[in-house]
Amino acid sequence: MFEIKKHVAGTEGTHNYVVIGESKRGLVAVRLVNSAFFRVRVEPRDQASASAMSDMLSRAAGWKQPGDSDQNRFSTTTTRGAELHSVVGKAMAAISVDGESGHAGEEDWEGALAAVLMVGSTRREALVERVRGQQVAGAASAGRWTTTTLVAKLAAKPRAERRALIGRLRQAKVPGANLAGNWSLGTLRKKAVQVGTAA
Repeated sequence: MFEIKKHVAGTEGTHNYVVIGESKRGLVAVRLVNSAFFRVRVEPRDQASASAMSDMLSRAAGWKQPGDSDQNRFSTTTTRGAELHSVVGKAMAAISVDGESGHAGEEDWEGALAAVLMVGSTRREALVERVRGQQVAGAASAGRWTTTTLVAKLAAKPRAERRALIGRLRQAKVPGANLAGNWSLGTLRKKAVQVGTAA
C-alpha cells in the first residue's frame, strides 16, 4: 500500500510518525496524539519548498511554521474523520509539484491514512510489540523498521481490508453502506477516513 522508508523523528524524537506521502518538495506524516487527535506534519526539502508551501500551510490557517521551536516543519493538530481527511488532503496538495505528488495518487494516501486508523496507533514501541506478537514475517527485525513499515505490515491485506472496511461502514450506518460491497477499495478507504470509522 505504501512503501516509504523514511523515519520522521518529530519534536520528541520518538519516531511516532507514519509517512503518508512524499514528493520532490517534501513529505507528509501523521501521528496519533491520543484517541481523538492527530498531528499532521509536513517536512519541506529545502527553503524554496517551504516558501512554495507557505501560502497553503499558513499560520492563519492554523499551521506551525518552519523555524517555530527550532523545527523544520509545518504542523497542525486535527480530529479524526472529515477534518483529518481535509487537513491531510491540503498537506498532500502542498507537497504536490506540477500536480504530481511523487506518491501514486490520492487513493494511496487515503489508503495509508485508513491503515493508520485501522491499526489504531502510531506509537513505535507498541507497533513493534504487536508485529512480534502477531508473528508477522520478518518480525525479528521489527525494531529496525520505520513506523511507516510497521503500520503497513499490520494493516490488512486488500481482500481482508475490504471486508473490514465494509463491516465498519455498515456498523457506523454510513449512508448507502448497504451497497458498500460494490464500492471500490479507494471509495471504502475514503469513506472510512471521512467518518473516522477505520479505527
